[in-house]
Amino acid sequence: MSIFLPLSVDSQLIYDWTNDTDPDDLGELFNINLSEDNQILPIDYKSISMILLLEYYNKYNQYKNLYKNVNYLNLYNKILSELDSIINIILSKIDAKNTTKYNINKKYIIEKLIKNAISLYENFFILPTAQQMNRSNEIILYSGIRSYKMIIKNNLDNLLINELWYLPTFISSTLSIDTALRFQDKNDRGIMRFRIPEDKLSIFKYVPLFEETKHYPQTLEDSIRENEFLLPPYSEFILKRVAEHDIKYYHWEMDFINGKFIPMPTEGKTKIYELEFVSFGKKSPDDLNKELLSNLNLFLPYSKKKSSKKSVTKTIRKKTIRKKTKKGGRKTRKVKKNKKIKNKK
Repeated sequence: MSIFLPLSVDSQLIYDWTNDTDPDDLGELFNINLSEDNQILPIDYKSISMILLLEYYNKYNQYKNLYKNVNYLNLYNKILSELDSIINIILSKIDAKNTTKYNINKKYIIEKLIKNAISLYENFFILPTAQQMNRSNEIILYSGIRSYKMIIKNNLDNLLINELWYLPTFISSTLSIDTALRFQDKNDRGIMRFRIPEDKLSIFKYVPLFEETKHYPQTLEDSIRENEFLLPPYSEFILKRVAEHDIKYYHWEMDFINGKFIPMPTEGKTKIYELEFVSFGKKSPDDLNKELLSNLNLFLPYSKKKSSKKSVTKTIRKKTIRKKTKKGGRKTRKVKKNKKIKNKK
């Protein structure tokens, strides 16, 4: 890499974000670590993103208008289901010996995912800014919206122009609009356009995940490479504009004659959400860690079991016992009465 990070930064942790590891491979790698008395779960950008999205969009008071939206609820539950699937696959790859030794279950895996998310987030607070990396002009980045991140599009569709908005999770962005357009949902097309003004370069964390080399004249292939930048959660932006455009862009297609991928033009209507950077780090790593750890059950699928008659009776019993106890009544008599309530139901 041509960028130089402070020695205190865990650069490997940041660059591991670009790894696209299948859940079964992730589980196998983790099992190897456990066998070597190493409880570090490798970085998995999908599960970390899902953890942060579920936490962010669980704010009923802030997003209560979205919770009335059936599409939003479906998207939220889809994330929950996909995360559970990833966790189940990881668990299936851990052998019985390690499972017993470390008492591994779903909450254990979730805690490891949270630890990775916080470690990654903490690094951003010691990373250099764009100004420190000698950038003097405004920066424009793009990010396509698809898959489990469609909940972000649903959120943006409910924002007002000039309304403040925090990134709900780590966002992979790119200098190339062509790349962002390739990474959008085919049936509900949308991308985010992030503008970092010149007067904000002194606080914008500059995290390119590619080797910064410039070749002139630039080839078409160079112009549509990913050139990925990582944006941290709880960076503050303002929604400046939303508009649909017919955009021509390039995607990679296999040339079977020459045996290589070549750029091919395509065109389609895309909704672009224009966002302007305001500030970074609106939530501290400690605060985010406390929130995530206090809501571990949030990342587990909802129980499909309905409240049993027994549990309802138990709740009634506890409340009435307290009441009677204050009045000097006998617990045994009230418990017997509650049994009749149970039988009636």
